[in-house]
Amino acid sequence: MSAGFLLYMERIDLSAKSRQTANNRRLGMSVKQTCSGDSKVPADFAQLVATGRHLLENDHYPRAKEMLQAAYRINGRDREVLAGLALCCIKDDKPDAAMKYLNEALELNPDDNEIREKLGWVQFRMRSFADTIANCRSLLVDDPKNLEVSGYLGLALIGTDELDEAEGILLNVAGRSPTSVEARLGLAVIEGDRGNTPECARKFNQMMLTESKERGAYVWSLMSSLKPEFTEALAKWAEQRKQP
Repeated sequence: MSAGFLLYMERIDLSAKSRQTANNRRLGMSVKQTCSGDSKVPADFAQLVATGRHLLENDHYPRAKEMLQAAYRINGRDREVLAGLALCCIKDDKPDAAMKYLNEALELNPDDNEIREKLGWVQFRMRSFADTIANCRSLLVDDPKNLEVSGYLGLALIGTDELDEAEGILLNVAGRSPTSVEARLGLAVIEGDRGNTPECARKFNQMMLTESKERGAYVWSLMSSLKPEFTEALAKWAEQRKQP
């Protein structure tokens, strides 16, 4: 799975406790030890969760997954454990498994909008556009000013060929947040869907030139989910542009 997909999902707020240095002191092991596998898996649930959290914060996903899976076997109904395992599954390019953990988290609290937002993104990544649309519309009832959710709603509407509604939503997002990747990409794709391939390519290329490498990977992950047939064509177009 692309780095861009992981970048988005890493926004899951695992817990405010993750910023408490006292918890880190209670781990009884360093990240270096834990990551290298020198330390045994702790048996205590709280220590497993704290260790997994600490490893996630330092991008040590394989070892974090081991800790969180052990915690899950003890208590499979802990929101932080479920969210952490979902993130690890995304890193492993297993969106189905990520969706399973996110759905389990929602069973604990159906009104957990943060988890619902991440679930919507996984649905989008799996090209379940109708589910993404329903999820985003529901989220916007509670938070109508959420530009990120509005951006994904617009993209998902493109996926179901509802271009006019998508364009209205994305233009609104772009007006309020001119740097919105979701809005800029969506408006470029709409040009392509309407047969204006040169304008689609121009907008896409302009966006890629202004984004960092990491954000560029995120753009490609969006495009590959939304319009995989465009991805190859735009890649060829970009390559041709490099030639003298």
